[in-house]
Amino acid sequence: MSPSLRHSLIPTTLYAALALSPLASAGFGNSFYLGPWTGGAYIKQATYSLAAPKVITNYDTSDSSLWIAIWVGVQQSADDVDNENLVQPLLNWCADQESCGCDASATEWCVTASTYTPEGQTGGAYVPVPKGAALDFEISVNSSTSMIDQKVWLNGELVSQQSDSKGMKPGVIYSANECSSSNCGTLASFSWTDVKLVMSKAVTDLDAYMSYDGASSDGLTSSDGGITWTADAIAMGKDTTWDL
Repeated sequence: MSPSLRHSLIPTTLYAALALSPLASAGFGNSFYLGPWTGGAYIKQATYSLAAPKVITNYDTSDSSLWIAIWVGVQQSADDVDNENLVQPLLNWCADQESCGCDASATEWCVTASTYTPEGQTGGAYVPVPKGAALDFEISVNSSTSMIDQKVWLNGELVSQQSDSKGMKPGVIYSANECSSSNCGTLASFSWTDVKLVMSKAVTDLDAYMSYDGASSDGLTSSDGGITWTADAIAMGKDTTWDL
């Protein structure tokens, strides 16, 4: 995805650090974007995993308010992204971890279930993520409540969950590395793994709607006619440029 297209699709008011003012700005690094597809199908469930990557290096150490977040999120559509909820469980790191409500060391991330809304970011308490920890994520449409449920497991233990965005039928899913400024230095390459999407009805050409900017994969495949789509890994690539 080109930077201009990426910036037209990703909310300009997306603030991953929950303590930030809604007037803040953010820069974006590598990303992928899937959707919107034709036919009216929506994502019933998305699951994926992550081995916690190293935190950033070579960043502007004089900026005590600097933060970075990595996430995968789902949204209703690509029509008006700034005014739609984005359900996005996320990992966050701050130059001053305490100021972000993150009780982690300078070499660790924090994780939480989280949703961007037009009124601001909502989410649970941050949970420190030990180096190299295994994280698993699930975003799903709850057929009983019509809410979007999100869950986060850390080394097999459920550590964060949230339900909101009633009535959303996810029509796009995307990911970005996000930073509070253009001086976030280097984020080492990492991969979202074991990606699985379960659709409400078959989409036979879903992979044709995937685009990448700095990220890459071998593509999404389906063995059941387009209901379930999987990717072994989506590599986000080494990130050194943060476009505001």
